[in-house]
Amino acid sequence: MISHVLAPVDFSQRCAASAPYAVALADRFKARLTFTYVIPGLPYQGTDKEAFYGLRGEVVSGRELDQYYRTRLNQFVQEATGKADVDKILLKGDISQRLEEYSRENRVDLVVIPTHGYGPFRRMLLGSVASRILHDLTCPIFSGAHVPELPDLPPRFRRVACALDLGPHSEMLLGWACKFAKVWEASLTLIHAAPKVEFPVNQKHFVKDDWHNKLVAAGREVMEQLMERAACEAQVSVQAGHPVHSVVAAAADERADVLIIGRGRASDIGSRLPTNAYGIIRGARCPVISV
Repeated sequence: MISHVLAPVDFSQRCAASAPYAVALADRFKARLTFTYVIPGLPYQGTDKEAFYGLRGEVVSGRELDQYYRTRLNQFVQEATGKADVDKILLKGDISQRLEEYSRENRVDLVVIPTHGYGPFRRMLLGSVASRILHDLTCPIFSGAHVPELPDLPPRFRRVACALDLGPHSEMLLGWACKFAKVWEASLTLIHAAPKVEFPVNQKHFVKDDWHNKLVAAGREVMEQLMERAACEAQVSVQAGHPVHSVVAAAADERADVLIIGRGRASDIGSRLPTNAYGIIRGARCPVISV
């Protein structure tokens, strides 16, 4: 299921907070773990050899830049994880593009990113960098160092929640969540936000009082059918309301250690990061894995 975990870093405190998650996930799945830094320097065209803008704007050779960041990366990983036997690589260029290329070429199954940081990740989940990473990468992404208090280390996921919209990808997502929960020997709760229809005041007398109850019951029935096909056992939580608010609230009520959601597919029309998924990632009080 997960054989290679990739953890991009920017040397920030939030990246240091997310590193134990990457280690715990890799250890639990017995997966290869790779830390990477994407050098954001731009090629300098004024010389006939490879050169880049340095940290203070001066021009330095590519070799000097590599040596500087390789030293920083080694030191960061050692301090954040206490491990020296993990892979560490440097990449150059556009962050999301290089991460996608590396993930595809090296069969990465999960990317672990912080939700707030500095440097290239400064506006993580608030601006264009995070949106592009979540949009461009096709593999599952774990984001979660934005919680107010970090869990006991090493992190352990005892309660897994999975939000299903009952669309065409729900069965795949449910299967992924079931396998994840099984590996962690965790309980699994499925969450669905049934639509809450508002009617004009002058039409409310035409609508039966149990309208929303029927929508909730219908959603629960579909969820049970999905579980039966996937041979998966889970608790079911169905509420009528806005998808983002309902899912975030339900995950909090269940005291979920991690929330698994769908992020869309590369073949879908428009963005791979639908508005609801983005809102859930921003609002959840626990780490989120978007698949």
